[in-house]
Amino acid sequence: PGERPQDLARLRHNRAQVHLAMGDRERALADLDTVIAHDPGNCEYYVDRAAMYRAAGRSKAAIGDYGTAIRLGPHLPEAYYNRAVLQQERGRTARACEDLERALAVEPGHLDARIALVNLRVEGGALDVAETEARAGLELAPGDPALLCTLGLIRSERGGLAEADELLTQALAGDAELVEAWTNRAAVRFERGD
Repeated sequence: PGERPQDLARLRHNRAQVHLAMGDRERALADLDTVIAHDPGNCEYYVDRAAMYRAAGRSKAAIGDYGTAIRLGPHLPEAYYNRAVLQQERGRTARACEDLERALAVEPGHLDARIALVNLRVEGGALDVAETEARAGLELAPGDPALLCTLGLIRSERGGLAEADELLTQALAGDAELVEAWTNRAAVRFERGD
């Protein structure tokens, strides 16, 4: 009695987290629905519910909640990134790229968004743009194995086999378990006749 809706929402949010930790997604989701009803202006609650929808395979509902979170809090790069992943899974590459670009506008150092965007550019055949974005990412995160691997792939596609070999070797030095780097380096060396 007499408690503010935001306080009730915070308490129910805590309970939802407990239900989720105990593996009871149904009760956690019901709590999040109540949380949002009590405090519909809190973008974080929509992000949490979207993540639950995503885990349950309800991508359309998750995309909707990420959209609401972005509308309420356009400063959240994770909301853009996660919505982009879902858009890509649904075959909406252009929308995924837009969300990844927005995530990077908010947080230029968001490595997952950078890597995802570079990979989408490669898949779309935009190698010039992909290479520029990969190099920009490496300026922010020098030595990142995933970016080095992707840039190595781009350089090999563009005929820069020596540089590709060097980049892929650097990627493996940073992450010896990066299967894609091993595979691509072997292909590059085979193409070079090594």
